[in-house]
Amino acid sequence: MIVHCVMFKWKPDAPKEDIARDFEELRALKPKIKSIREIYCGENFSQYGRGYTHAVIVFTDDIAGLDEFRNHPDHIVVAKRILSMKEALMSVDIDTDAPFEK
Repeated sequence: MIVHCVMFKWKPDAPKEDIARDFEELRALKPKIKSIREIYCGENFSQYGRGYTHAVIVFTDDIAGLDEFRNHPDHIVVAKRILSMKEALMSVDIDTDAPFEK
């Protein structure tokens, strides 16, 4: 399984309503993309977030499924809006089935 996690810092003028709308639209991709197992979007409540206030976590069957998510036309539309509101983002992708190398 692939876990795709993106954390966001927003520009000060980013409307909370727009962030909420975009997260809802991301959640709506789950039934449209067969290999998506789950999509979580939410506000960070950790004191260790270093200014990252929100995150999106997507679980896909494999890398091909992650690519399908990234290239889906609805995702591209939402991603463009998010990129216009973000101050910074950090993305991490892991393969939960890959052996851990020391």
